[in-house]
Amino acid sequence: AYFTAVFAYALAAFCGSDTASFCFVENGRRSLPGAEQTMGMLVRTLPILLSPDPGQSGLAFARDVYDRVHGCIDHDLCPAASLFGQQDVGADILFVYQGAIGTALTLGAATVPLVRIPPREAMGRLSVEVYRTGSASFRVVLDYRSDLYSAALAQSFAGLFTEVARRLAGCARLGELPLCGKTALKAAL
Repeated sequence: AYFTAVFAYALAAFCGSDTASFCFVENGRRSLPGAEQTMGMLVRTLPILLSPDPGQSGLAFARDVYDRVHGCIDHDLCPAASLFGQQDVGADILFVYQGAIGTALTLGAATVPLVRIPPREAMGRLSVEVYRTGSASFRVVLDYRSDLYSAALAQSFAGLFTEVARRLAGCARLGELPLCGKTALKAAL
């Protein structure tokens, strides 16, 4: 939930909004008994609306996001695709926490390395995937539609996301967090 909170704050701040509306991808394997023996992806895309409170601490916001995310998962009674079609909305902005998905798959005596195959097209207008690469290190993959956003705009958002990720846990009030990344701030000054 920490990186989901980072994404929510960064998205709201970057858009100059009090709220962040996006979809998160949930891997159902964590919560399904016997899932390790089940074939299929077991992935759900769920919509969420979050409103960062400037007076709230970073960790309190992350806990609230955790509760909201798990509330969405626990009360997922209707496939989001059905709702999207009925309401003429889509999963245009995505956040995916991949966690430590591993680096290889062992089949008998053979070890097959796992390789991320980038999509030919962006999954949505904007998507951010976070991979755990070590005990305290992560890799962030930002994907965006280049017909809608420039590389400079995407880099600016990535800078804000990175800065918020570094500072969220230690901030006493969300209002103390930056509204842009260090590179954008230097360019503006």
